[in-house]
Amino acid sequence: MKVVIFGANGQVGRALLASKPPDWQILAPAKNEADFLQPQSIADYLLLNSPQLVINCAAYTAVDKAETDPEQCVRINASACEQLARAAAAADAVLIHLSTDYVFDGLLDRPYREEDSPAPLSVYGQSKWLGEQSIAANCAKHLIVRTSWFFDADSNNFVNTMLRLAASKSELRVVADQVGGPTPASELARVIWHLARQSVERNGPWGVYHFSGQPFISWYEFATSILTEAYRLGAIDRMPKVTPISASEFGSPAQRPANSRLDCYKIKALYGVSAADWQCELGKILEAKARAVNSATNPGS
Repeated sequence: MKVVIFGANGQVGRALLASKPPDWQILAPAKNEADFLQPQSIADYLLLNSPQLVINCAAYTAVDKAETDPEQCVRINASACEQLARAAAAADAVLIHLSTDYVFDGLLDRPYREEDSPAPLSVYGQSKWLGEQSIAANCAKHLIVRTSWFFDADSNNFVNTMLRLAASKSELRVVADQVGGPTPASELARVIWHLARQSVERNGPWGVYHFSGQPFISWYEFATSILTEAYRLGAIDRMPKVTPISASEFGSPAQRPANSRLDCYKIKALYGVSAADWQCELGKILEAKARAVNSATNPGS
């Protein structure tokens, strides 16, 4: 199996490379080989390499910056996806594309299902919804995986931001009225490889699927969990006060959905995939960070 991964230098892309099937050939083009701001280069790359599977992790993800940079955000997240989908279809390849909870407005009082109507609140969310539509319209053999709040050990994500701020601040103010499911990048990568193998072998079922971590939690509760466990393990040397605030108090340029909970029943029913246990993966990450701190503090131990 020859596989092309776009966006392999991001959180999920790196996790995919770290867990790649040993019997598959993986190609991870650099920006100078396939640039989403120059969509023809994507088509040219796929035509040259003729993969059986394409995984798209590439995206414009600066949610707040997108409010003042809508053109580039839409070019990467939407316009390039049409060319990507057409090229994947021409190669008769399966296309797996990552999308987001931000396609919803967050007003429902239950987890969002795949058939719920998107109503994005931000430029970023709108661009991802447009990208989904382009892929569905131009590549029949597609899997769109909506996910939320993903994190890993090393990237600039919420977990590492909380740990960094804890080192310099005695109080952290964290949004408490937005709820979702934190998703470990390693678990998302595992699921993508499972979907890839299953869908290729069975020729589907294609369509949109939700996958995220559980239990659902607010950003404030997530921050409290991160810092409490990090302090207990010794990954940080003090426990800052964590104060809940509203999203309006935080004042981000882009509006985010208050309810980012994703219903993961469909992916379990059709592909046998259960929601990720983010608490377990967070514990592993913090244990590793605590060991690193201890090793740096006590190099001879």
